[in-house]
Amino acid sequence: MSRLQNRIAWITGAGTGIGRGIAVALAEAGMNVALSGRRQAPLDEVAEVIRSMGREAVVLPIDVMDREGIQNTVKAIEESLGEIWLLVNNAGMNTTQRMAIDMAPEDWDAVVDVNLTGAFNCFRGVFAAMKSREQGMVINIASMAGRQISLLGGAAYTASKHAMVALTHSINLEAAAFGIRASVICPGE
Repeated sequence: MSRLQNRIAWITGAGTGIGRGIAVALAEAGMNVALSGRRQAPLDEVAEVIRSMGREAVVLPIDVMDREGIQNTVKAIEESLGEIWLLVNNAGMNTTQRMAIDMAPEDWDAVVDVNLTGAFNCFRGVFAAMKSREQGMVINIASMAGRQISLLGGAAYTASKHAMVALTHSINLEAAAFGIRASVICPGE
């Protein structure tokens, strides 16, 4: 039996792409999953796939910038599935105008807010419970832009993904004493 069997994972940005793939893979490994993102319909589709595998899935749309909403989401996950053992911070975005010299300040704010502050907000949402039981795992999905600077990702995206890598290392330094581990994954194109 997998050591992930019947544990609870919360995945943000779970409706499409990498988040969807992670949610399905974790369910295949035996986990029950909470699926969050901004759009209900894609989350519902992923939930149906996971339920068809015999695993539990709950759909909880959120905006990762809504700290009160995150607290309510964590509570709803704990009430419906149980304690969150794994948080996967996958919610992210970019803009079409990516160059620092062309980018509107509000686009910079939106990218940094969702990609970095959103991950911080979700981590803070699960931290107290993980600390109290001295066990938990955080996986931050960054990007190769978090390791290599290029024009492709753009200034805000690259800066936010570099910062997400640093956030991951900071979580390890600060929370390891409480049995909480963090990893960062930097996928390429």
